[in-house]
Amino acid sequence: MLRANNPDIDFDVLNNRAQARLDKYELSNAAASDFNACGEYPAPESGAAAPEAALSVPLVALHDREFIEQAFLQVLGRKPDAEGLAHYLKKLREGQDKRALLARLRYSAEGQAQDRSFNAGANLKVTRFKERLFRMPLLGRFFSLVSVLLGLASYRRHENAQFNHFHRIEDQWREQFEEQQRVITRLQNRTDVQQADHEARINLLTSRLQQERTASEKSEAALSRTIATLEAQSVASSRGISQLRLRLNDLERGSTAPLKGQAAAASLPSEMALVSAVESPVEDAFYAAFEEHFRGSEEVIRERLEYYIPVLKSCELLRAGGRFADIGCGRGEWLDVLADQGYQGFGVDLNQHNVECSRARGHDVLLGDGLRWLQEQDAESLVAISSFHVIEHLTFSQLNIFLVEALRVLKPGGMILLETPNPENLVTGITHFYTDPTHLHPLPPAFTEFLLTYKGFTSAEVHRLNPIPAEYALLESTEVDRRCNQLFYGPQDYAVVAFKSA
Repeated sequence: MLRANNPDIDFDVLNNRAQARLDKYELSNAAASDFNACGEYPAPESGAAAPEAALSVPLVALHDREFIEQAFLQVLGRKPDAEGLAHYLKKLREGQDKRALLARLRYSAEGQAQDRSFNAGANLKVTRFKERLFRMPLLGRFFSLVSVLLGLASYRRHENAQFNHFHRIEDQWREQFEEQQRVITRLQNRTDVQQADHEARINLLTSRLQQERTASEKSEAALSRTIATLEAQSVASSRGISQLRLRLNDLERGSTAPLKGQAAAASLPSEMALVSAVESPVEDAFYAAFEEHFRGSEEVIRERLEYYIPVLKSCELLRAGGRFADIGCGRGEWLDVLADQGYQGFGVDLNQHNVECSRARGHDVLLGDGLRWLQEQDAESLVAISSFHVIEHLTFSQLNIFLVEALRVLKPGGMILLETPNPENLVTGITHFYTDPTHLHPLPPAFTEFLLTYKGFTSAEVHRLNPIPAEYALLESTEVDRRCNQLFYGPQDYAVVAFKSA
């Protein structure tokens, strides 16, 4: 048999095929072998039945246990019992001829009773005759020796045919294996070429990606420098505008009239006792229309102001009740929110149109200057003061007066809330802020927070509000995108909330 020394060939399948071909070759010479063993074929008896019908696979082509099981099934029509299987399997493994075992089964009492037709691949009558002849006391040995001698030539031819057949099968399988090796080699070469091509492409893409990454980093660095330059220019512009406003304020103070309520302002320094009384050149109706167009509708403003409801609830003094003054109350949206939350709101505004709108809503609103109104109030008479988008209209001197007066009129524990445009958003600080012709200069959150703390307020907290809607912002895939969103699409307003120390 062939040895399984090549893992690429299934030698069990190869051996089985070779054995099947040898058995077939053996069957084709069965008649000649029987003739050589006996000298002649036994003549069939008169009226004897025809030879057994051949099946597609002769029994002698089977081996070992399968041969015994199929022999029982075809000859006796049943599966072998354990004792019979062990007996015949032992005989077969000791070298007993398959045809002899078939003859024993066929001409046993059970086999003759069955009288089944099957394909044994040999003439069992001849085999049975020879067995009987060989079992004769003295002549059996003689006839057995004669049968062996007569069968030597046929056996030698049979062995040569087997040997040649094995060589032919081996050559065929060797040719097939060599062809498969050639195919595998071609496929391996093709795979190597494709792999080398893929590696070259990957290297090219990696190189391009690195170049693009380097270019992107350079662009990010350039953009960062540009942003830093813009920020520096913005700060410089704000400082320049502040200086111009201060100079304008000095000019305005030269023509400022004395305040009403001299008793309330008698204790103030002279520079704080004067508030600009220059009449605004902007018409009330125009400014009301301006705010409607640029700041938003009442519904939008009302929705934004509801952000502060939790802030109001954090003030314990406000929850106990008391007057809540809104300086620059506008159309009264914030007074609506205060009324809905159960607070006692009071408004002051310079614009006649806004005052009429607020009064039409049922609010208590005074037409006049909020700074002067604060100076006329008694000390510790208010629980809270709010002012939305007003302090950016004030000079630095007016803002100082506003904070000093607010601290004076608030009760201990009272709250102040100031909202103004957020210049941290560069678009707001450089462009949108100056859309309003009455704005003086932007106030950075850090400055306003510091100023409130410096003037004596405590627990100052900055709230950044109303960022550009997310659909207009950049997708933040890099640090530059995040920084751009912060500088150009960040909160447009901010508020500082602080308290008078209790």
